[in-house]
Amino acid sequence: MKMRQLSSIFALSLALLMILSGCVTAPQGGTTTTTEATPKEDQKDELPPLPKVITMFQATPLSATIPFSDTPIGQKIQEITGTRLDIEYLVGTDSMTKANLMTASGVYPDIVSAGETAGVFIAANAFIPLDDLIEKYGQNIKKIYRPKELEMARSQHGVTYIIATNRPTIDNLYPAAGYYLSYAVLKDAGFPVVKTLSQYAQLIKDYMAKNPKFGDADNIGFTLPTEGYRVSALQYGAARFLGGYPNDGVTAVDQETLEAQLVMRMSVSKEFVKFLNDMWHSNCMDKETFMQKDDQYLAKIASGRVLAIYDQRWAVINGLAALEKSGHYDRILVAFPVVVDGVEKEYYRGPYAFSVQGVSITTACKDPEGVMRYLDRICAEDIQKLVYWGIEGVDYSLVNGKFTRTREQWLNSFDEDYKKSQGLEQFNNLLPHYELTDDPVYGKFSDGNWVYTAMNQEYNDMRYRDFEKEILKNYGVNTFCDFFAPAYPARYQPGWAARQQLPQDSPEFIASEKALELASEYFPKITMADPSQFEALWDEYQAKLNAIPGLDEYEKKITEIIRESSKYY
Repeated sequence: MKMRQLSSIFALSLALLMILSGCVTAPQGGTTTTTEATPKEDQKDELPPLPKVITMFQATPLSATIPFSDTPIGQKIQEITGTRLDIEYLVGTDSMTKANLMTASGVYPDIVSAGETAGVFIAANAFIPLDDLIEKYGQNIKKIYRPKELEMARSQHGVTYIIATNRPTIDNLYPAAGYYLSYAVLKDAGFPVVKTLSQYAQLIKDYMAKNPKFGDADNIGFTLPTEGYRVSALQYGAARFLGGYPNDGVTAVDQETLEAQLVMRMSVSKEFVKFLNDMWHSNCMDKETFMQKDDQYLAKIASGRVLAIYDQRWAVINGLAALEKSGHYDRILVAFPVVVDGVEKEYYRGPYAFSVQGVSITTACKDPEGVMRYLDRICAEDIQKLVYWGIEGVDYSLVNGKFTRTREQWLNSFDEDYKKSQGLEQFNNLLPHYELTDDPVYGKFSDGNWVYTAMNQEYNDMRYRDFEKEILKNYGVNTFCDFFAPAYPARYQPGWAARQQLPQDSPEFIASEKALELASEYFPKITMADPSQFEALWDEYQAKLNAIPGLDEYEKKITEIIRESSKYY
């Protein structure tokens, strides 16, 4: 235990030192001889060289054993560009605290992928406008990003601070989010199609009553992620979907009027917390839920003990992959689009949306022209082929002009550990990249090959493992998305992205932060309270919530931003 504490202290100390040590000035490097988008005639004599080193902060934790830059694909990109990308990843899950520390010090790397904390950096004047740089050096960027995306990025602040890395993605095999249940629970109940929260809760209780243990360990009926930004699942994420709304962050958006409302003010939030209270007092809920670290949460999933969770697939993929590798196929988790009674339409899979969340150049960067040339070079086809298909001869082959993979190569491409160690498909939320779409204009390379490997029939034939095929067969469906309503084209900017546009010191943003803090304070308390105290505590919570000044204005502001954004979709 002492060693773990010492390791944690060392990691935090190291992170703080890295903040205070300053930005490494990127020395100038030589241009490469690989194919790039052809610059305009008047630009050919003025193109700056690519830097030899670019420093970067990535506002998400490193989930692999090695940084992307040190993977074979990362090394190959470095060989092509002549540029070493030195990435500092977030330690832990508290990106907001890290952003505040960085802006307080005024010390930045060359580029930042700020994610949800972009507003903190923009308010601190930490980012430079990119419009002139994109116009002059961004030929590849302008090729792979839709004009409406670039317009919207500029519309938020009157200038462009961010090149989006959170691009639209089509996934027809796995839903983006859901209320998951163990295959063991489903099999025991005769493979029911789970639709309502009351049905979901009863399935957990019934199985727990008959099967309190998995091997020598206790089964965990239900658990949630609650560390750092992952606590959003508790605060609003799980409740929002129950009410039949898509993922718009802390707000639920009426799909007809585009009016935004704070999720915690809605009746569905009460129904969700009542479900947690019921799980707690039925001895079905993980007693460590409100104190566990995210790695502990994922380890529990990997152990096979967890019967049910709510989560987004991207956030739990490492736990699911480890569970699969353990061979406990009967404990694999299957997602369903659970709603509360009375809700007829669900939006779990949501829209194919683009948003302005991505990479920015900081005021500390000594060579913004060279860095922009690097970001544009990254968007060229040869590098994007490396990102999505890997290294030719290792991850795929070219046969008669068509990308193809052997069975082993396909299986490698489905293996999360292999992908991370190889650097395959690791650009999302890191660097600019193609959108993953079935639109041939933006979803194909110039040679006719699809960017997204899932668009190949071989992918669909190989993706599901035998145990997954068994589950689908028992349900009489073809994919795990068949339980869900189909995805659809976006009509507006997601609410979570709209929130990032608000200045961090604005009354509206501060009001929303106070509302989130209040949910984190009260939801565990109400969950653990005696059921007889539930109504009184909920009324107390709502009174404090509605007393927060600026909440009405917050809802109005998000509604305004969303409605304005709809013209770009």
